[in-house]
Amino acid sequence: MNKLKAYTVMEMIVVMLLGGIVISIAFTSFRILSTQYNHYQKSNGEIADIALLNKLMSRDISEAEMLVRTYDGFECRGGRRRVVYQLDGHYLLRHYLITDTFPIKPLEVKFSFLGQPQEIPEYPIDQFEFSGGVGDEVLFFSFQKLYGADILMEYQSR
Repeated sequence: MNKLKAYTVMEMIVVMLLGGIVISIAFTSFRILSTQYNHYQKSNGEIADIALLNKLMSRDISEAEMLVRTYDGFECRGGRRRVVYQLDGHYLLRHYLITDTFPIKPLEVKFSFLGQPQEIPEYPIDQFEFSGGVGDEVLFFSFQKLYGADILMEYQSR
């Protein structure tokens, strides 16, 4: 009688167990890496939003001829350019040609002109400070506009 070469049932069970162990380790590793990547992606997006807001706001303030307090934020006015920043309860909005939405929750907002708090709408401001909630962190932002002597003397006499 000729004997056929084949695997025994025990050998097949051992191979199946080893395959299951390798697959479960690979799946667990993939899940851990996927979670870390998603967290990294989210925090990287928040950092990019903060950097973009800082860049745009700094540029808008420096290029503006005048910063004017509004009811819910401020405007950067200059020539034909008008950029409006609106402080919503949960977002900071920038309106110029299109609306940019930044997921930064404005917490404590301060406007001032010549060192004095400024709450009157349609009045100039030279400093804007706010703390903003981003995720679990609170960040502090401060921007200042330097005016010429003619503008300062005009509004200081009021």
